[in-house]
Amino acid sequence: MSAEDGLGTRTMISFSKIIERSRGYHLRDFVIEEPLVNERYLLQPLTRPISSYWKGWVLVQAARRTGRFTVEIAMALHDRYPLHNGLVRPFFGVDGVRERAANIDGREDGWYEYRSQEQLTRVLGEATQRAASTGFNHLYERHAATIVREAKRAQDLLNQWEARDAQAGEAPLGQRFPELEHELRAAEFVSNAPWVSSMRPVLGDAAWMLSDARRRSALTYVMASLMATTDEAEMSQNIYVPAVLDDEAGTMCGRTPFYLYLDPSDSFDERVDRFCFFKALDIVEAQFAPTDRLQLSAGVRTRGFDLEQ
Repeated sequence: MSAEDGLGTRTMISFSKIIERSRGYHLRDFVIEEPLVNERYLLQPLTRPISSYWKGWVLVQAARRTGRFTVEIAMALHDRYPLHNGLVRPFFGVDGVRERAANIDGREDGWYEYRSQEQLTRVLGEATQRAASTGFNHLYERHAATIVREAKRAQDLLNQWEARDAQAGEAPLGQRFPELEHELRAAEFVSNAPWVSSMRPVLGDAAWMLSDARRRSALTYVMASLMATTDEAEMSQNIYVPAVLDDEAGTMCGRTPFYLYLDPSDSFDERVDRFCFFKALDIVEAQFAPTDRLQLSAGVRTRGFDLEQ
């Protein structure tokens, strides 16, 4: 296999075999999931539970027509690949984060190159072993406390919404939660979002939630609550995005982070609206179902690793 051929010209089965051949001690318990393919990349997730609280991923992103690949690591409290890179500021994660594996060593995204199948097997083994052996400690130490805090906030907001929504009777959105100063503003943003063409890629597979009455109610409540309780300086600041080449969050998660697609707004109010809407969307997507709420208590510290390493 030449560098010009790349991985994508081979079948997905052969790629799984290459990963299987490169699997070492630290990948022994990982499950090789079904790959995802688009016109440019083959994305191969490997997954395993890393504790009773956390699930981990090692994701290989291989260029289809050139001999190169990169590796991403992720961990989450729910069984779904995280949308947000943990280095984005302000922090947008609700139940998990991801980073390119180069960040383990404090480097920007690095791509590995190969010129033969034998070289690929060796380099892929080295890269994925490094990610699996040290990547989750790296993510846990850097992000776990923040993720747990955000997951608890999400849980509490949705519990509050459920209680208030049950009391609201037939009152329409915008007048349903009178204790929320910004309810009408939030309701109008939620209602208009599906009709704005630039919003479609960033809503992606989550767009259906805006046509579901109960989820629309939850989105409005959570968005309005965030507008009242979050620091305006955080909501309106310029968003820092790390230097990542060809972020494939859209392929992995069904939608693209809004800050990767939408141009930064010059309007203070628009920046606040976007921050609160997309944070609310992440919260509702993660924990709308009561069975998805994690019953986290104040001050809880989730164990990062309670399985044999």
